[in-house]
Amino acid sequence: MTFNEYLSLRRIFVREYIGYSYFKDQYALQLLQYQIEKKQLRDGIKISDIKNGKLGFLTEKKPFKKLSAGSGNNRITHSDLKYFESDERLDFNISFRTWGDFKPHRKVEWRQTTRPGFSWVLQLNFDQMHDVSYHKLIKQIEGHPFRYLSHPVCPNNRLTMAWARLDFDLDTGELLIEEIQNDWIREAHNLYKNLVKSQKKYKKRFENHWFFENTKADMPSFKKYLDEVLIDYKNIWDEAIMSAAIWFSVKELGISDIYIHTHEGGKLLKNCNPPRSLYSKLPRRFGFKKTDVAPVFIQNCHYLKKTLRKNKIEWWRLSF
Repeated sequence: MTFNEYLSLRRIFVREYIGYSYFKDQYALQLLQYQIEKKQLRDGIKISDIKNGKLGFLTEKKPFKKLSAGSGNNRITHSDLKYFESDERLDFNISFRTWGDFKPHRKVEWRQTTRPGFSWVLQLNFDQMHDVSYHKLIKQIEGHPFRYLSHPVCPNNRLTMAWARLDFDLDTGELLIEEIQNDWIREAHNLYKNLVKSQKKYKKRFENHWFFENTKADMPSFKKYLDEVLIDYKNIWDEAIMSAAIWFSVKELGISDIYIHTHEGGKLLKNCNPPRSLYSKLPRRFGFKKTDVAPVFIQNCHYLKKTLRKNKIEWWRLSF
């Protein structure tokens, strides 16, 4: 992202938070909605045409099946997709920040950006229902035990479930999802597993453990938080943040040509080793297809020309 693009975005997104609702498999309706908008299909599209098209795999998702079952004319319209309601909806909110800097080098590994410059960070923050339950069961005294402020999360009272780091070029009309990640859900479950494991091994109580010293939680309340509260978010966080990143690209930036790293390509270009499933299974679920042609703005980056020339690098691409 260039400095001018950064300044433009800061002027545009003056709101502190943007509401973003999501329910399981909502992305199936979202992607079909964008396809109808792109092709300007005012009368919608036949369900049979959807099933036979490149997004036909989305018709197997529960929300689409429910929607199509109520269609009396075998057609799905833009409004049908946009205003579909679900009792499982979670009302997240989105906030933004930046990551990295504009120094003309990329020798600092912690940035993990493909090209020099800023990443635009989209933070998907927990909804109020989660936050009320969390404060009731955990009752942190100082800080939040599952948040790392060294990562691009909200530094204030909003609690970030997951984030996406984005790079894009408004001139070429391309967006690259650099990273999707969460700390909160992973760290909460890992901590509980380690506590249980240590308790069984050493048969000790844990009143003096740092987690219990800095919260008013005990093991029963911690387990209740995981089993009754966090479970709903654990099951959707990856598709929810991917969905939010695509929404931002298409609806806010007007970019419908979207890329994400493959696992191998990300390791090479960003010098990191992320979870394989996030950069293999998840893009495939959203209909991304592999390509060996890099985004044009990546091809034009002076610092990457040699690397791109000497290595065969694949990317995931989704284009509406």
